[in-house]
Order: sequence, then structure tokens, then C-alpha cells
Amino acid sequence: MRDAFICDGIRTPIGRYGGALASVRADDLAAIPAA
Repeated sequence: MRDAFICDGIRTPIGRYGGALASVRADDLAAIPAA
């Protein structure tokens, strides 16, 4: 199995400050595309 690395961070094109995703932790959001 190869090692995986995050090379660059990006923002999602959806959502807004204080919106529905405001209560979700950043690492939980990052785990979704990494899964």
C-alpha cells in the first residue's frame, strides 16, 4: 500500500460562513473526500 499525502488544501464550492456546515469539525469534513 502506498502512503497518501495531502498536497494542497481547497475550499468547497458550497456553503457559507455560519451555514449548515458550521458545526462540523474541519477534520471531519476533510475525511469525506479522503475516504
